[in-house]
Formats: sequence, structure tokens, C-alpha cells
Amino acid sequence: MLAAWSEEREIATGEISHGEDGSAELALPVLAAGAYRLIYTTEDEFGAEFETSKNLVVVGSRRTPLALPAMLVFESSSVAVGETARLFAFTGLKAQEMVLEIYRDGRRVERREIGAGRSGIVDFPISVSDRGGFGVTLTLVRDHQLIRRTAQVFVPWDDRRLDLAFTSFRDTMRPGTRETFEVSVRAHDGGAVDSAAAELLAYMYDRSLDIYGPHNPPSPLSLYPNRTGIGQSGKLPINQQ
Repeated sequence: MLAAWSEEREIATGEISHGEDGSAELALPVLAAGAYRLIYTTEDEFGAEFETSKNLVVVGSRRTPLALPAMLVFESSSVAVGETARLFAFTGLKAQEMVLEIYRDGRRVERREIGAGRSGIVDFPISVSDRGGFGVTLTLVRDHQLIRRTAQVFVPWDDRRLDLAFTSFRDTMRPGTRETFEVSVRAHDGGAVDSAAAELLAYMYDRSLDIYGPHNPPSPLSLYPNRTGIGQSGKLPINQQ
């Protein structure tokens, strides 16, 4: 719906420079709460112009003027243990009650009723039990129409991560000597790892093929479950069933 809105007045303009990796950081001015559109225009090495845009929503501490029936979005798609996941649960409809439901592995673990005029930021302190993430739904009924929004946040299994250091050595003073490779394995907190707790798989690939597509080595952390699945809502908002 935001993409269909037309632009109004221009807030700010400027230029940015890209680094060797092609990325650039853009510092936005202080913006009041509401909806904005960032328009970016550049030229490629042949002089052809390219334009793209991104819609932004700035959330106010008390009120966010936004003409949308409902909006549900996490500030960040991934939040680590010990941090706080911030959720924007919003409706632009007046005197509208909503139901917020939290799911883990497709099962509802919590249900909250949000009274009229109380939409805004919902904080979720992330603990160890949240690893794998969770999903949320926002449900409301208006003029006999059911409106439902969903959002997910992933909590990484970074406590299972192992840090690798790869080194090689060749004695350049002696001709015909063989090169020695060494892999050091450490826990995510820098501690030593028991040799029985880790398994090393080494393989080679043709680096010249990176011209056609970058090589992405598989991550063992992908074997751990993603618990952001959302089930079916069983109840409608209070006083509107």
C-alpha cells in the first residue's frame, strides 16, 4: 500500500560515494514520525541511469500518523540472546482493538489483547529459550472484514558456533618441501574445543568459477531448527467474535 502512495514535498537531498565493494552508507536527517520514500539514482559505467526506491516508516514514541489499517514489522529480522526484539504493532483505525499472538514451531505460546489507542512498540527480551526465533500475528476485525498480519524474528544458534583459523606454512629455504596446512578450532567465546566435540570437513573448489557465481560454503548452523513458523489463529479479537 505504501508503494502506491505518491510523493509530496522533498525533505532532503544529497550525494553519496561507493566503496570498492560497491556499498555506501547513507545518514538520514532527523525525521518526524510517519511514512517516507527514499529515491536513489545512479549511473553505471556505460552512462545508463538506474533508479530505485525504498519506503520507510519512522515510528514515534507516542503516536505515528500512518493511514494504514494494520502494520506488523520487527525492527530487525535477527536478534541475539540478551538483546531486545522490538515489534511495531499498529493500526490506523480509530477505537480499534487487536489481538497479538506469539508462535513457536507453529504452536501458540502467548496471546495478548491490545486495547483501542494502544498500538505501538512491543518489546520482547530475548532469552536462551528463544533460540530458533518465533513468529507473531496481529488480528483485528473492522466492518465485518478480517485483517491479519504476520512477522517473524530469528534468534541465531550462535552458542553452537565454532570459529576457524586457517594457516599454511612452506619452508622456502629447502627446495621440494611440502606445504603444511593447519586449522585451529575455537568455541564462539574463544575457549578451547574438545577434539571429540568437533568434526572437520575439508574440500577444494575451483575459485575461477567465482566469476559466474560466488562460492558460499555450507554452514553447520543451518542444521539447527528455525522456530518462526506460525499456526492458525483460533480466536478473533475480544468483543468481535
